[in-house]
Amino acid sequence: GVDDYLSKPIDKAGLIVKIQRVLGRSEQIRNAMTERLDSAITQALACSAPDSNPHWDIAAFSRNTGRGGGDFVLHREQADQLQLVLADTMGHDDCAKFFSYAYAGYLRGFFNAQGDNTAPEKLLEQLSEAALQDQLFSRVTLTCCAVLMKPEGEISLACAAHPPALLITDSGVEPIDASGILPGLIPNTQYQAAALRLKQGERIAIYTDGLFDAASSPEGRQQLEKEILAELVATRRHPLKDALSRIESRFDQLVGTHPKDDVTLMLIEPLL
Repeated sequence: GVDDYLSKPIDKAGLIVKIQRVLGRSEQIRNAMTERLDSAITQALACSAPDSNPHWDIAAFSRNTGRGGGDFVLHREQADQLQLVLADTMGHDDCAKFFSYAYAGYLRGFFNAQGDNTAPEKLLEQLSEAALQDQLFSRVTLTCCAVLMKPEGEISLACAAHPPALLITDSGVEPIDASGILPGLIPNTQYQAAALRLKQGERIAIYTDGLFDAASSPEGRQQLEKEILAELVATRRHPLKDALSRIESRFDQLVGTHPKDDVTLMLIEPLL
């Protein structure tokens, strides 16, 4: 338990050297523990899609500002349905990462506490109440998109101040109206879900606002949005993972691998 020792007689210079040595070792230990915890949290928040599902194909990619933290994805498979949540905690620093981890833990617990067929709008209502009442959650802003997928292309989704999901068809890209207010603003918040039945060749994109806001200027944002939307349409008949890879590559060409905002994009299509 001894870090160091001093031999009498003690002089000021020797004492200062010992103090600096002990403080330096303490700082090294603290940094090592912080890095280990930071790595564990980053790993837990890594964007992930279900490995396989008999009714749906899902592919995702993410980028962060270099600090990590803002976005997270959760999913839960049960019986013939798949629940998925994409959330974005405001901020791009270690604080945002901590709050993302806390919210992710809450939602995992909520998933486990609920029965089957939890509607997206009900999940967001529960999340909003938690954000309103909890002293921790009330200190941070979070947007969220909740999705419930069933067989035969049946899908419903609801958003809380989140960018609208995009329906991708041969006709182009159309925003899906399922918007709602930020979680935690007022008590008893209610959300409305949009329900669709996707056909063969149709897919949905859900994403965080960094997909377009990651550009460095307003003009760059317009160009980024235009080109990403064009890629979504151009790749609509490509296998999902190939389409995502092409969109990811184009995004990196336009923005770089460390954008100014965290980015997550998920493509979803039915296996019919």
